[in-house]
Amino acid sequence: MTVQELYEAIGGNYKEAEERLMSEKFITKYIVKYLDDKSYEALMAEWNGGKNEEMLFRAAHTLKGVCLNLALTNLSKLAEPITENYRPTSPTKRDDINELFDELIKEQTKTVELIKEFKDSLPA
Repeated sequence: MTVQELYEAIGGNYKEAEERLMSEKFITKYIVKYLDDKSYEALMAEWNGGKNEEMLFRAAHTLKGVCLNLALTNLSKLAEPITENYRPTSPTKRDDINELFDELIKEQTKTVELIKEFKDSLPA
């Protein structure tokens, strides 16, 4: 699988990643580093634990930023409304927040599995 095929499979925007990161080498390096990012785990730990809105906002905002930087479009589109739901200045809370988290979990799982598969196919 090429990095372009990976981006297509995970609903990312390869062209945007290329504009930002400037080369396939850097895209490959940073997409694999996504596996080490802890923002998703932080978000889920807070969601499953204390549900502190400030911490939920921070974790969702960080995840959204990481996904935007890597042009992981599907994930950033799911993290964005979660971020806004917990933004301290947000006047209203979403009724469908549980559904958004369910979608995020599915998309994250798919993305991580495909990145791992891609990583395993790279030359040593």
